[in-house]
Amino acid sequence: MAISTDFLDRIRRDYVNADRFIALCDHVFWQDSFGTRAPDFRFAGGQAVFCKIDRIWECFGRLVRTNRRVVLVTGQGDHPIDAKRLGEAPANIHAWFGSNALVDDARVRPLPLGLGAQDSSVTLRACDIAAGLEDDRPREKWLYVNFRPDTNPQVRRPVYERFQRLSSEDWVTFHPPAEHGDNGAYLDALLTHRFVLSPPGNGIDTHRMWEALYAGAIPIVLRSPAMRAFTVLPILFVDDYSEITPDRLRQEESRIRNASWNLDALFLPYWREQVFAARAAISGRPRLGALEWLPSFGRAFARRFLKTR
Repeated sequence: MAISTDFLDRIRRDYVNADRFIALCDHVFWQDSFGTRAPDFRFAGGQAVFCKIDRIWECFGRLVRTNRRVVLVTGQGDHPIDAKRLGEAPANIHAWFGSNALVDDARVRPLPLGLGAQDSSVTLRACDIAAGLEDDRPREKWLYVNFRPDTNPQVRRPVYERFQRLSSEDWVTFHPPAEHGDNGAYLDALLTHRFVLSPPGNGIDTHRMWEALYAGAIPIVLRSPAMRAFTVLPILFVDDYSEITPDRLRQEESRIRNASWNLDALFLPYWREQVFAARAAISGRPRLGALEWLPSFGRAFARRFLKTR
């Protein structure tokens, strides 16, 4: 079935990735991966602020010193938003948006990892995916398997070895990982296969899952609380990759292709609206009252100087 011009334009214009979520924010604490750029804490109450997830503890240490309320956006890393991090989040964080959000909490709002940086040679670019879809090639192959087993080997290595053993079967296309930057064959495979195995890597969410979705393939993903926001998309969730058989894929393809999905969740406006709504919710009261702020400050002081938890 031909992809509409409007959908291709949306891929080019409204794809999601970390850089685009950073651009939604009023202020950036840390963006630099290597710590060579000094942090900037000159933020105002009522703002959406970004912090690289790797620097979140330092960010908390600064945020807790003020009663200015913020919407926090994190990314550019694989660390999860988990119970430990949320437990130490200062009270003046009204909402926390980020990828790999494991906890179910009113303040935590999942964001997709999305595509990689669009100037990177490692991951696919939205414009190249859209251009490939214009050719409208038939999806004659079933399952595409191509990932690095040494990234998260505890999970990936057994999966890699299982499908390597199945590589002679006609329903499996098994490719050893290519050199970084050799993306042509990878994109062709996404455009001609119905399913793409997408096991977790350094983080639970993966660029591969989003590349597959944009390319019109169905990613096969391990079920996880971090994926709860993406059940509105055409993804096959499994508890274990041993569930994948030719019969299962045939059944799931029919179910998924005939179901209704919220494809708006593939695109930036869907997520931008949520970030902006959270920011609007604190615009009229950009500071916490003393009774709300002081307990959070006291707990942080005790952790820092009295070594309590």
